[in-house]
Amino acid sequence: MSVRSTSQATISALEDPFMLAVGAHDDFVHVYPDATALLADHDIGAGVGERPIGLEFFDSLGYRYAGRYDTQWRLLGLVPSSDPPNPQRVLERVEAIRTYLRLFFDNRPDVLALYGLTRDDTRAVFAAPKSPRSLKEAVLPFTAGGGDELFPAGVFGDDDDQGIWHNLTHHGHL
Repeated sequence: MSVRSTSQATISALEDPFMLAVGAHDDFVHVYPDATALLADHDIGAGVGERPIGLEFFDSLGYRYAGRYDTQWRLLGLVPSSDPPNPQRVLERVEAIRTYLRLFFDNRPDVLALYGLTRDDTRAVFAAPKSPRSLKEAVLPFTAGGGDELFPAGVFGDDDDQGIWHNLTHHGHL
């Protein structure tokens, strides 16, 4: 399980521009208050003993970044792409992740039951928007504490620094 830096614990009050590391298959997102916090996360995309996965990087203003890696595929830096900013596309990617997670949890009630959760709990957290929402609203379940008063960050111990929704969504476990 990857453990996030304590600086990310303050992300619940997001300010633009914040940074996103998005799974290339729209299956997870990590949210960071800035590029420094993102680059400080040495387990980004893979926890201890997990295989690294394809990542894409964006800021909340819609700019895309390419990762700069060393020979062991450790992320060293971010390089702005020449693409124009596209905040709507970034929001679409986050909404695709939320859709993926609704389906994941609908098909994995066994994972939810381990923590006394139901499909209705996850459907409420990852509900499709009734009206357009901002990127900040869309990423809230993926931030420290997840904006969820029922399961705040740290409730399950020191290893749960991101809160239950981060660990269930990114790792499928706590």
